[in-house]
Amino acid sequence: AGVGSALSLSASNRIDHKDPTQVAALAAAQNLISHGVGNASTDEQIALGYLQVNTGNYKEGTAMFNSLLEQHPKLIAAYLGRGTAHALQGNLAAATKDFSAAIDIDPSVADAWKRRGQTRAALGFDAEAIKDLTQAASLSPDHECFHQRGIVFHKIHDYRKGLADFRKALDLQANNHITWNFVGLCENALGRTREAVIAYERATKLEPAFKEAWANLAQAYRDVGDREKAEGLFGKALGVDGMYVHGYHLRGLLYYGCGELRLALSDFKTGAQVDTSDRNCQLMQCVCLHSLGALSSAVAEYKALLKAEPSHQCYYQRELALWLQRHLDADMNALNPDVALDPYFKEAYCKRHPTTHPRL
Repeated sequence: AGVGSALSLSASNRIDHKDPTQVAALAAAQNLISHGVGNASTDEQIALGYLQVNTGNYKEGTAMFNSLLEQHPKLIAAYLGRGTAHALQGNLAAATKDFSAAIDIDPSVADAWKRRGQTRAALGFDAEAIKDLTQAASLSPDHECFHQRGIVFHKIHDYRKGLADFRKALDLQANNHITWNFVGLCENALGRTREAVIAYERATKLEPAFKEAWANLAQAYRDVGDREKAEGLFGKALGVDGMYVHGYHLRGLLYYGCGELRLALSDFKTGAQVDTSDRNCQLMQCVCLHSLGALSSAVAEYKALLKAEPSHQCYYQRELALWLQRHLDADMNALNPDVALDPYFKEAYCKRHPTTHPRL
């Protein structure tokens, strides 16, 4: 589960009522409310607030928790519910504040530590997130605590600690396909491709529609030089989702690395059409055209990319394409780019300097 994961309310899985009020009432009656207080009326309001948040009605859920906190200023469930609503809407600072309030009221509530840790990780406060998730794990060592802490370690490239946490998470929930995928990512980052392949295969076996795991498995085979196997696995990822832009980008890179520029161009072009904001596919489409010698088309695509993102580094490649285009009729034996090109241009290109420098 990511930031603002679903609040604990299992009544909705046990009954057939579609009326949220009925679900909430039954949940309160059966004591199925996470952090309930034992008062039927209050617990019913908590349950209804949880249901509103879990079904995407954040405004209504937040209003209910605000009302509860006016009546019960130290109601932990209300802080957790409102904080989760904030997190799911991207208001991470407010979410952190609510989770901190719950911790101040009762430091033994593992869920508050866990949710604050997830939120801090999303804000980029990785060290603080790890501390919070470690505290949560010490209070309630469940799958999610280790999984979420593993994600933070993976994010900061501490793959050994991340792998250890994902393995602990699997000890508690062995059939979690997302955790198996992260195990594969860590193993692959540590250079253990065989172990990564085993983990990805386990993830795809558990969830055949897991396109990211299929793509990661394909990447692993690409890394060991098995083009045929990688190509087939990328096909499976795209078979799951024909709009999977990252899949087209990765398969395009496979083709490009094998010198199959036209196949690569086809994939990058498809990816750019599916998502017009995807700069990776747009750039590689330009690069393929440039490599194929279609300089006019390449320049046009470079210009389109620069129009969308004026500071993009493809500026340098566009200038090189224009320079080559101007000298197509020149004697190649007498043409020396190292001499003809501005020295600062070459230095700026290599060092990836901003493209707004007055000398460019």
